[in-house]
Amino acid sequence: MIIVVGLIAGCSPAAPVSLKIAAVVLPSLRLDPDVEQTSAEIAEEDAKRQNANEQTRLTGARLERERAIAEKQRRSAAMSEADVAPIDPYSPARLDASMIRDSIATVKPQVAECRVAGISGTVMLDVSVATDGHVRRAAVRQTPDPALGACVAHVLEAATFPKTQAGGSFRIPFVY
Repeated sequence: MIIVVGLIAGCSPAAPVSLKIAAVVLPSLRLDPDVEQTSAEIAEEDAKRQNANEQTRLTGARLERERAIAEKQRRSAAMSEADVAPIDPYSPARLDASMIRDSIATVKPQVAECRVAGISGTVMLDVSVATDGHVRRAAVRQTPDPALGACVAHVLEAATFPKTQAGGSFRIPFVY
C-alpha cells in the first residue's frame, strides 16, 4: 500500500508512469483511504470470487457436455438412408411373448449370477428393443438393492432379440 500511495503522490522520479500504474492497480485492489477491510471481509470476497470461478468452470464443463451431445446428434442425423440397415419385410411386426421368453432364457444364467447374498425381492425392468434386436434401454423400475438392479440391467443390455419391423418394449420381473 505504501508503494501505491508513493506512486500516487508522485514521489517517484517517473511520476507520469507511476500515475498510470496507480490508475491500473487501484481499481483491482479497491483501495479506499476512508474504509479499511477486515481480514474477514477479505476472506469473504475471496470465497465469493472462488465460488464464481467454480461456477464458471462447472458451466464450462456443462457446455462441453452439451456440445458433445449436440455433435453426436448431428452425426446420427447426418446418416444417409444407405447407412441404416433395411428392415426385413418378412420379419415379424413386433416382439411377441415367445421371442422375449426365448431371448431371456439365453441370459438367465448371467442374471442368476447377479444374486447378492442376503438380498431377496423382485427386480423389475423396463426394456426397449430396437428393430435390429439390440437392447436400446434396460431401466430398473423396482429393486430391493441398487447393485442387484444395476447388475441385472447390465446383463439385459447385452441381450439380443430377434429382428422385428417395429422393435418393442416390455416389463420383466426377476425374483430373487
